[in-house]
Amino acid sequence: MAPTLLVGDYVLIDKSVHWPARGDLIVFTDPNDPSEILVKRIVGLGGEEITVQGHDVYINCEPQRDACPPVAQPYADFTDEVRAAKDVERLEIPSGAVFVMADNRNAGEDSRHWGPVSHAHIIGRPVWVYWSSDPDGSTRWSRVGHRVR
Repeated sequence: MAPTLLVGDYVLIDKSVHWPARGDLIVFTDPNDPSEILVKRIVGLGGEEITVQGHDVYINCEPQRDACPPVAQPYADFTDEVRAAKDVERLEIPSGAVFVMADNRNAGEDSRHWGPVSHAHIIGRPVWVYWSSDPDGSTRWSRVGHRVR
């Protein structure tokens, strides 16, 4: 989720979120391994049709048409080496589910790989970084208290 969240960030989770919106970050259980907790950003909502082509995400329209602009993604980062990028042909997101993607779009897996996430898997949304440390164990004081958006 870099640059939004870094490895070593510990976050406070708001568990009162019931119906998250597009653009929200969510914390949820990994659909492939319920013992793992993930953080991703919602890009598609239940009942919508989504298409992902390269860096662009399209909602409820066909990308080849002139009147079909990609969804604005100011949080998307493509600077990392491509390790897990994948296009998605037109997919209908089931009611009661969301389509999520990492902010660092080239790294890691997300709904492009394992499909939409059921609302039942959502734990909440990250709110604050309450502790952060580098891989060497040094505290990143500049990240402590950082509001997650």
